[in-house]
Amino acid sequence: MNPFAEKRFSKSEQRFDFARLIPRSAANCVMTKAKRKRPAPPLQTGQIWRMAGSRLQVGLVGKLLVHYKLGKPDAVRVPNQIGSKNTVEGYLKQNKAVLMRKKSVG
Repeated sequence: MNPFAEKRFSKSEQRFDFARLIPRSAANCVMTKAKRKRPAPPLQTGQIWRMAGSRLQVGLVGKLLVHYKLGKPDAVRVPNQIGSKNTVEGYLKQNKAVLMRKKSVG
């Protein structure tokens, strides 16, 4: 008997044995889990987003539009602005905005 001869499988074993067909290096690449970033929280009234040198305060959030104030953190008067949800979310993502936590009163 030759030790290097290919082992014979029954028909049921051949049907479900796909591991022999995939090289080990390719199988490891396919089986690894992809790292996923947590999605940004949805825009809500009262949120304050901090970016490098600026701050965005969300006023009202509608079905398609967002009322917000965008200015420097120490600004006295900041104008109200209106933009689409997609535009504001894209701006926050592009500028790597961080949602500030509200201070609890107590």
